[in-house]
Amino acid sequence: MKKLQKRSVTTALNIMAALEATYTITLPDGTRYGNAPAAPAKKPGRTIREGRKYGELAAHYRPVVDKMKPSDVVEIPCKRFNPASLASAISAWGCNLWGKGSVITASGKTSIEVMRIK
Repeated sequence: MKKLQKRSVTTALNIMAALEATYTITLPDGTRYGNAPAAPAKKPGRTIREGRKYGELAAHYRPVVDKMKPSDVVEIPCKRFNPASLASAISAWGCNLWGKGSVITASGKTSIEVMRIK
């Protein structure tokens, strides 16, 4: 570490001490300063597709939804898919295909009811 960097770190440490702040500073060389406990390890994020293959959800509902005409109502079984994820995907697909407000979905425990409005 260069002289200017050491002086800057020392200044920062003195300011933090004067404020009685809780802090941790880790330098690129691994040197650690501070009085704060180490941050807990990050939990792994949730999977976006809930363990299914790419396109599997769309392949489940698209054959039915693509054939819908205005005022049609269909019931799509959830099978092994999460009802909320399925309803969300159907609503998004309908919005992209026919426009905003063109599809209404109602979630049940085993199926999703879909109504095309326009």
